Amino acid sequence: MILEKIIEKKKTCLNERKKKIPLEQLKRIVPHSHGKSLTKAFTQKPFVIIAETKKASPSAGIIKKTYHPEKIALSYQKAGADAVSVLTEEKFFLGKLDDLKKVKTSVKIPVLMKDFIIDPYQLYEAKLYKADVILLIVRILQVPLFKTLLKLARNLGLEIIIEVHDKKEIKTVLKEVNDFSGIIIGINNRNLDTLKTDVQTTFDLLSCLNRVKIPVISESGIKDGKIIKKLFDAGVNGILIGEHLLKAKTPLKGINKLTKGIVYGH
Repeated sequence: MILEKIIEKKKTCLNERKKKIPLEQLKRIVPHSHGKSLTKAFTQKPFVIIAETKKASPSAGIIKKTYHPEKIALSYQKAGADAVSVLTEEKFFLGKLDDLKKVKTSVKIPVLMKDFIIDPYQLYEAKLYKADVILLIVRILQVPLFKTLLKLARNLGLEIIIEVHDKKEIKTVLKEVNDFSGIIIGINNRNLDTLKTDVQTTFDLLSCLNRVKIPVISESGIKDGKIIKKLFDAGVNGILIGEHLLKAKTPLKGINKLTKGIVYGH
Protein backbone atom coordinates (compact mmCIF):
# COMPACT_ATOMS: atom_id res chain seq x y z
CA MET A 1 0.00 0.00 0.00
CA ILE A 2 1.17 3.51 -0.84
CA LEU A 3 0.70 4.77 2.72
CA GLU A 4 3.03 2.12 4.13
CA LYS A 5 5.66 3.00 1.53
CA ILE A 6 5.41 6.69 2.40
CA ILE A 7 5.85 5.98 6.12
CA GLU A 8 8.84 3.72 5.53
CA LYS A 9 10.53 6.37 3.38
CA LYS A 10 9.72 8.98 5.99
CA LYS A 11 11.47 6.93 8.68
CA THR A 12 14.55 6.61 6.48
CA CYS A 13 14.68 10.33 5.73
CA LEU A 14 14.22 11.18 9.41
CA ASN A 15 17.07 8.89 10.45
CA GLU A 16 19.34 10.63 7.96
CA ARG A 17 18.39 14.09 9.24
CA LYS A 18 18.82 13.04 12.87
CA LYS A 19 22.40 12.00 12.10
CA LYS A 20 23.14 15.47 10.72
CA ILE A 21 21.35 17.38 13.50
CA PRO A 22 20.60 15.31 16.65
CA LEU A 23 17.36 16.04 18.49
CA GLU A 24 19.03 17.77 21.46
CA GLN A 25 20.89 20.08 19.11
CA LEU A 26 17.68 20.82 17.19
CA LYS A 27 15.86 21.68 20.39
CA ARG A 28 18.45 24.33 21.23
CA ILE A 29 17.99 26.25 17.98
CA VAL A 30 14.19 26.12 17.75
CA PRO A 31 12.29 29.32 18.66
CA HIS A 32 9.57 28.84 21.29
CA SER A 33 7.06 31.43 20.15
CA HIS A 34 3.49 31.41 18.91
CA GLY A 35 2.97 31.84 15.19
CA LYS A 36 -0.03 33.17 13.30
CA SER A 37 -3.36 31.68 14.30
CA LEU A 38 -5.41 29.79 11.73
CA THR A 39 -8.21 28.97 14.18
CA LYS A 40 -8.81 32.71 14.61
CA ALA A 41 -9.88 32.90 10.95
CA PHE A 42 -12.81 30.60 11.73
CA THR A 43 -14.16 33.13 14.23
CA GLN A 44 -13.96 35.92 11.68
CA LYS A 45 -15.29 34.31 8.51
CA PRO A 46 -18.17 32.01 7.57
CA PHE A 47 -15.94 29.84 5.38
CA VAL A 48 -12.16 29.45 5.37
CA ILE A 49 -9.96 28.57 2.39
CA ILE A 50 -6.65 26.78 2.95
CA ALA A 51 -4.88 26.71 -0.42
CA GLU A 52 -2.22 24.08 -0.94
CA THR A 53 1.02 24.24 -2.87
CA LYS A 54 2.82 21.08 -3.96
CA LYS A 55 5.03 19.99 -6.81
CA ALA A 56 3.63 16.47 -7.19
CA SER A 57 1.48 13.78 -5.60
CA PRO A 58 1.18 9.98 -5.89
CA SER A 59 -2.26 10.31 -7.47
CA ALA A 60 -1.57 13.17 -9.91
CA GLY A 61 2.14 12.77 -10.66
CA ILE A 62 4.06 15.98 -11.45
CA ILE A 63 1.66 18.92 -11.10
CA LYS A 64 4.16 21.78 -11.51
CA LYS A 65 7.29 21.09 -13.57
CA THR A 66 8.66 24.51 -12.70
CA TYR A 67 7.91 24.90 -9.02
CA HIS A 68 8.18 28.12 -7.04
CA PRO A 69 6.11 27.59 -3.87
CA GLU A 70 6.67 31.13 -2.60
CA LYS A 71 5.20 32.63 -5.79
CA ILE A 72 2.25 30.26 -5.70
CA ALA A 73 1.63 31.06 -2.04
CA LEU A 74 1.72 34.80 -2.68
CA SER A 75 -0.80 34.41 -5.51
CA TYR A 76 -3.05 32.45 -3.13
CA GLN A 77 -2.86 35.24 -0.57
CA LYS A 78 -3.71 37.87 -3.19
CA ALA A 79 -6.64 35.71 -4.32
CA GLY A 80 -8.11 35.77 -0.81
CA ALA A 81 -6.96 32.46 0.69
CA ASP A 82 -6.87 32.44 4.49
CA ALA A 83 -3.86 30.13 4.84
CA VAL A 84 -1.34 28.22 2.74
CA SER A 85 -0.64 24.50 3.08
CA VAL A 86 2.88 23.46 2.04
CA LEU A 87 3.64 19.83 1.18
CA THR A 88 7.06 19.02 2.62
CA GLU A 89 7.17 15.23 2.08
CA GLU A 90 10.28 14.49 0.03
CA LYS A 91 9.93 11.27 -1.93
CA PHE A 92 6.31 11.05 -3.08
CA PHE A 93 5.30 14.74 -3.17
CA LEU A 94 8.79 16.08 -4.00
CA GLY A 95 8.55 18.64 -1.21
CA LYS A 96 11.26 20.17 0.98
CA LEU A 97 11.37 21.80 4.38
CA ASP A 98 12.98 24.78 2.68
CA ASP A 99 9.71 25.25 0.76
CA LEU A 100 8.09 26.01 4.09
CA LYS A 101 10.54 28.79 4.93
CA LYS A 102 10.26 30.26 1.42
CA VAL A 103 6.48 30.41 1.69
CA LYS A 104 6.54 31.82 5.21
CA THR A 105 8.76 34.72 4.13
CA SER A 106 6.49 35.56 1.18
CA VAL A 107 3.03 35.66 2.84
CA LYS A 108 1.38 37.18 5.90
CA ILE A 109 -1.30 34.50 6.32
CA PRO A 110 -0.80 31.31 8.43
CA VAL A 111 1.28 28.52 6.93
CA LEU A 112 0.60 24.81 7.43
CA MET A 113 3.35 22.21 7.23
CA LYS A 114 1.60 19.28 5.59
CA ASP A 115 3.53 16.07 6.01
CA PHE A 116 3.34 12.59 7.48
CA ILE A 117 4.33 13.38 11.06
CA ILE A 118 5.37 10.29 13.01
CA ASP A 119 8.11 11.62 15.30
CA PRO A 120 8.49 14.55 17.74
CA TYR A 121 11.62 15.52 15.78
CA GLN A 122 9.38 16.72 12.94
CA LEU A 123 7.56 19.18 15.20
CA TYR A 124 10.83 20.85 16.12
CA GLU A 125 11.62 20.99 12.39
CA ALA A 126 8.21 22.54 11.73
CA LYS A 127 8.95 25.25 14.26
CA LEU A 128 12.47 25.82 12.96
CA TYR A 129 11.20 26.25 9.41
CA LYS A 130 8.52 28.75 10.54
CA ALA A 131 5.29 26.70 10.34
CA ASP A 132 2.26 28.07 12.18
CA VAL A 133 0.17 24.90 11.90
CA ILE A 134 0.96 21.19 11.61
CA LEU A 135 -1.05 18.15 10.50
CA LEU A 136 -1.55 15.04 12.62
CA ILE A 137 -3.02 12.08 10.73
CA VAL A 138 -4.83 9.81 13.17
CA ARG A 139 -4.60 6.88 10.76
CA ILE A 140 -0.81 6.63 11.07
CA LEU A 141 -0.42 7.27 14.81
CA GLN A 142 -0.87 4.99 17.80
CA VAL A 143 -2.79 6.73 20.61
CA PRO A 144 0.22 7.31 22.95
CA LEU A 145 2.24 8.89 20.13
CA PHE A 146 -0.75 10.95 18.99
CA LYS A 147 -1.12 12.38 22.50
CA THR A 148 2.61 13.05 22.79
CA LEU A 149 2.69 14.92 19.48
CA LEU A 150 -0.44 16.88 20.36
CA LYS A 151 1.02 18.04 23.67
CA LEU A 152 4.39 18.91 22.14
CA ALA A 153 2.79 20.88 19.30
CA ARG A 154 0.93 22.98 21.84
CA ASN A 155 4.07 23.51 23.91
CA LEU A 156 5.84 24.74 20.78
CA GLY A 157 3.04 27.20 19.99
CA LEU A 158 1.81 25.29 16.93
CA GLU A 159 -1.85 24.93 16.01
CA ILE A 160 -3.01 21.53 14.80
CA ILE A 161 -5.21 20.09 12.08
CA ILE A 162 -6.22 16.61 13.20
CA GLU A 163 -7.00 14.54 10.12
CA VAL A 164 -9.62 11.79 10.25
CA HIS A 165 -10.98 9.39 7.65
CA ASP A 166 -13.71 7.40 9.41
CA LYS A 167 -15.96 7.19 12.48
CA LYS A 168 -13.48 5.08 14.44
CA GLU A 169 -10.82 7.76 14.13
CA ILE A 170 -13.28 10.47 15.19
CA LYS A 171 -14.16 8.43 18.29
CA THR A 172 -10.47 8.20 19.12
CA VAL A 173 -10.07 11.97 18.83
CA LEU A 174 -13.14 12.74 20.93
CA LYS A 175 -11.99 10.30 23.59
CA GLU A 176 -8.35 11.37 23.79
CA VAL A 177 -8.52 15.14 23.27
CA ASN A 178 -9.80 17.12 26.24
CA ASP A 179 -8.99 20.63 25.05
CA PHE A 180 -9.84 21.60 21.48
CA SER A 181 -8.37 25.10 21.57
CA GLY A 182 -6.00 25.65 18.67
CA ILE A 183 -7.35 22.56 16.90
CA ILE A 184 -9.18 22.03 13.61
CA ILE A 185 -10.67 18.73 12.48
CA GLY A 186 -9.89 17.85 8.87
CA ILE A 187 -12.03 15.20 7.21
CA ASN A 188 -9.98 13.70 4.38
CA ASN A 189 -12.09 12.48 1.46
CA ARG A 190 -9.17 10.50 0.06
CA ASN A 191 -8.89 6.80 0.79
CA LEU A 192 -5.23 6.46 1.76
CA ASP A 193 -5.11 2.86 0.53
CA THR A 194 -6.59 3.38 -2.95
CA LEU A 195 -5.97 7.16 -3.27
CA LYS A 196 -9.51 7.57 -4.61
CA THR A 197 -11.58 10.51 -3.36
CA ASP A 198 -15.24 10.75 -2.42
CA VAL A 199 -16.55 14.01 -0.91
CA GLN A 200 -19.50 12.07 0.48
CA THR A 201 -17.06 11.03 3.23
CA THR A 202 -17.33 14.52 4.75
CA PHE A 203 -21.13 14.46 4.74
CA ASP A 204 -21.17 10.99 6.28
CA LEU A 205 -18.86 11.95 9.15
CA LEU A 206 -20.17 15.42 10.02
CA SER A 207 -22.87 14.12 12.36
CA CYS A 208 -20.19 12.47 14.53
CA LEU A 209 -18.81 15.93 15.33
CA ASN A 210 -22.06 17.66 16.26
CA ARG A 211 -21.37 17.67 19.99
CA VAL A 212 -18.03 19.50 19.80
CA LYS A 213 -17.76 23.15 18.87
CA ILE A 214 -14.67 22.97 16.75
CA PRO A 215 -13.86 24.07 13.18
CA VAL A 216 -14.29 21.28 10.63
CA ILE A 217 -12.76 21.38 7.17
CA SER A 218 -13.11 19.08 4.18
CA GLU A 219 -9.96 17.93 2.39
CA SER A 220 -9.22 16.36 -1.03
CA GLY A 221 -11.22 15.85 -4.18
CA ILE A 222 -12.99 19.22 -4.11
CA LYS A 223 -13.32 20.57 -7.64
CA ASP A 224 -16.87 21.92 -7.90
CA GLY A 225 -18.46 25.10 -6.54
CA LYS A 226 -21.76 23.27 -6.12
CA ILE A 227 -20.11 20.74 -3.80
CA ILE A 228 -18.57 23.56 -1.78
CA LYS A 229 -22.00 25.18 -1.43
CA LYS A 230 -23.39 21.86 -0.15
CA LEU A 231 -20.50 21.51 2.28
CA PHE A 232 -21.09 25.05 3.52
CA ASP A 233 -24.84 24.46 3.91
CA ALA A 234 -24.15 21.22 5.80
CA GLY A 235 -22.08 23.08 8.38
CA VAL A 236 -18.53 22.59 7.13
CA ASN A 237 -16.39 25.57 8.13
CA GLY A 238 -13.82 25.48 5.36
CA ILE A 239 -11.82 23.48 2.83
CA LEU A 240 -8.24 22.53 2.09
CA ILE A 241 -7.78 22.56 -1.66
CA GLY A 242 -4.68 22.25 -3.80
CA GLU A 243 -4.59 20.40 -7.09
CA HIS A 244 -7.63 22.17 -8.53
CA LEU A 245 -6.16 25.61 -7.79
CA LEU A 246 -2.71 24.63 -9.02
CA LYS A 247 -4.25 23.71 -12.38
CA ALA A 248 -6.51 26.79 -12.59
CA LYS A 249 -5.52 29.64 -14.96
CA THR A 250 -5.13 31.89 -11.92
CA PRO A 251 -5.77 31.23 -8.21
CA LEU A 252 -8.12 34.25 -8.10
CA LYS A 253 -10.37 32.82 -10.80
CA GLY A 254 -10.14 29.37 -9.22
CA ILE A 255 -11.15 30.55 -5.75
CA ASN A 256 -13.87 32.91 -7.02
CA LYS A 257 -15.41 30.18 -9.17
CA LEU A 258 -15.40 27.65 -6.34
CA THR A 259 -16.82 29.98 -3.69
CA LYS A 260 -19.32 31.84 -5.86
CA GLY A 261 -22.31 30.18 -4.24
CA ILE A 262 -21.43 30.89 -0.62
CA VAL A 263 -21.04 33.88 1.64
CA TYR A 264 -17.35 34.62 1.41
CA GLY A 265 -15.25 37.67 2.09
CA HIS A 266 -12.76 39.28 4.42
